[in-house]
Amino acid sequence: MPRPLRALEFASGIQLFPYVRLFPRADKLRLMQLLGAELVQEGGVALRTVGAEYLIWTPLNAFDAAETLMKMLQNHHLELHPKRRQLWSLMQNMLY
Repeated sequence: MPRPLRALEFASGIQLFPYVRLFPRADKLRLMQLLGAELVQEGGVALRTVGAEYLIWTPLNAFDAAETLMKMLQNHHLELHPKRRQLWSLMQNMLY
């Protein structure tokens, strides 16, 4: 077990590692948040605000993307199975 600490006793952060391992899980998470926030601020990147709404892209209603993906999957599947390519062609001819 590490010896008790005195304030500002450390020459480097590496000396903190044995003590950090003794922290409860919640304190470790708080430490991660603190260090992450510090790194972001040093890098000049804006932090996201808790509870704020942010726009994200979703494939919902992306019909062109779905059609492209389906064609890619069909082509890949047919390349792996030449006999299925013949069946696929027959089915396409029957439908159209």
